[in-house]
Amino acid sequence: MSLKRIIVIANPRAGKRASGNFDDAHRILSQCVETVCIKTEHPGHARELAAHHGKNSDTIIAVFGGDGTLNEAINGLPPSGILGLLPGGTANVVARELGIPLDLREAAKTLLSGTIHKLDTGRVNDRRYLITAGFGYDAHVAGRVPGFTKKLLGKYAYHLQAILDYPFYTPPRLTVTDDRGQRYTGEFALIANMRRYGGDLFFADSAAFDDGLLDLILFRRFDPGSIIRGIRKAFARQGVPETVADHCRSHSFLLESDRPVPFQIDGETYPPLRTARVTIDPASLRMMAI
Repeated sequence: MSLKRIIVIANPRAGKRASGNFDDAHRILSQCVETVCIKTEHPGHARELAAHHGKNSDTIIAVFGGDGTLNEAINGLPPSGILGLLPGGTANVVARELGIPLDLREAAKTLLSGTIHKLDTGRVNDRRYLITAGFGYDAHVAGRVPGFTKKLLGKYAYHLQAILDYPFYTPPRLTVTDDRGQRYTGEFALIANMRRYGGDLFFADSAAFDDGLLDLILFRRFDPGSIIRGIRKAFARQGVPETVADHCRSHSFLLESDRPVPFQIDGETYPPLRTARVTIDPASLRMMAI
């Protein structure tokens, strides 16, 4: 690859959460290659910018922000585009999975001297994702966290909201069918392309972003005992026990719910649906990493 320029798509809210000074990272990049920084101005703007500037194979589209901003860019990036990352989010799951340094100066050096990797992306209907799609309680909680608690508590705002909402929550009944016709039923589903979830929880400890498969973790019941056992094992990086959840690997899944269920992909929430087709696009994203 002959690198001519780097377009940095910057979430203006990212600076407070970043490790290191963005100006230092920008200076490192500018000393080596033409670098242009564009701040996002509204939801969906990162997608528009990636679509517009990502057509040239000699240009890296570098996202300065978290996993949500990165997801927007992925959904706009043309097939020929190359994506990079300057981590500035709360959990920075993608950076941790790919070994991209969390320090912005070191991440900038990775953009200049790293290797282009071909990554799988998942897809919920027509929306791409890189980490995980969740159907049920996590999306319910994510859609209800007030903005002021996010600013005050960061990722712990989600933990607080989850505790507050649980006594009043009735889980849906989900049926998930894999590409062989095998059916599974449960009350909370994760369909993962990467191992990590929300930082350092490993619900899908065997998921890989370059194996052409998605990993289903379907909690049969969403009761306190199942949740506690699942989180304890996920925190220990051991995945969810089979006594609690069904595990399956497949190229595609059909998810059906007994009522409209909210869902999230890469931490961003979307309106409830009753059916969803979840598929894998193998080696469909080119991204600069270690």
